[in-house]
Amino acid sequence: MLIASGIGVAPIGGCAKSLQYQHDTLRRPLDRVQFVWALRNPEFLESLKPFAVDAPEKLLSSMVKCSFNVSGKHEATEQVSKGRPDLDAIFAEMKEEGNDAHVAVLVCGPTPLISNCQRLCSKYNFDFYSEVFEF
Repeated sequence: MLIASGIGVAPIGGCAKSLQYQHDTLRRPLDRVQFVWALRNPEFLESLKPFAVDAPEKLLSSMVKCSFNVSGKHEATEQVSKGRPDLDAIFAEMKEEGNDAHVAVLVCGPTPLISNCQRLCSKYNFDFYSEVFEF
């Protein structure tokens, strides 16, 4: 599971590309990648174009489930949900669909997001990795 907030998507995008390479070239099996990005402006999705084929949903392949959430004054769009992501629900879904598979979470963003993800990883028994990305 890859979780980013704002510009924290920069290192997460690199990890996503590496996972795709390992899956395709090195035949490292991955069942699913959950990609969650919380952003303030839906126009920031344009920054994913270097990683995407045609659209952000195609960031990696069919094994990727993307969730884009926008906060602030912006409205939801076809690709982006309004408000913060419901991380507890996303983690619960990953646990349910995983059938006791090994789940690792990498989060990059501000301290409150990292703390929340760390708490959820403990709750769902997922591996936790983080990078603080704030000023």
